[in-house]
Amino acid sequence: MNMKSYHPADLIDILRKLDNLIRQGIIEESSGDRVKVRTGENLTTWLPWLTYRAGKNRTWWRPSIGEQVLLLSPGGELQLAIVLPSIYSNAFPAPSNSDDGLFIEFADKATFEYDNKMTFKLPDGAIFSYDPNSSTLNISGINTAFINAKTSITAKAGAKISLNAPLVECSNHITFQSFGATGGGGESTTGVITGNVEHKGGNLSTNGIVLNKHTHSDVQTGSDSTGGPQ
Repeated sequence: MNMKSYHPADLIDILRKLDNLIRQGIIEESSGDRVKVRTGENLTTWLPWLTYRAGKNRTWWRPSIGEQVLLLSPGGELQLAIVLPSIYSNAFPAPSNSDDGLFIEFADKATFEYDNKMTFKLPDGAIFSYDPNSSTLNISGINTAFINAKTSITAKAGAKISLNAPLVECSNHITFQSFGATGGGGESTTGVITGNVEHKGGNLSTNGIVLNKHTHSDVQTGSDSTGGPQ
């Protein structure tokens, strides 16, 4: 039986390629849709990373510097590798231990140092999470939220929708079926309506007096004023 003999250099190359097929690494540089990965003593060339969708529908979430990833290298050639995010690490541990929830964290604003080599700024500390056990959606730590719909936006709650802000503005027309207003009597907590107000249909009352039906007492001719409304 004839067996092909291999030169030791060929065997070393085969072992190198096998070792390179799947490797762990840390992202060291990032630009556009490419990253460079440090794996062992090697720093790769600019490589693409796997994303959710990259066709007619596209997604974008670039892996960050210091993030631990896998390198998938066809034929064991690192220059042809594709980056597969991501693996938790000591530098970036899991942000939650929920069994079923979804948790996305944009780490606190701070200076982060990786391996005494790279120093960079982290994002703003915003959090997006959903816990199905409590049916709670939480979005926090953001500065601005913007929703732009061409036709309509519907918000529906079984019990209450709360708006907690120093000022709530409506740039145009607003309608409602009923409303209530509370105030403590001080200038800062008293409701004020400015501009023209027109009331149509039904009765308009204040402190028990129906304005469109009330009468006055002590009515007489001359310059005297009438009595109070009834």
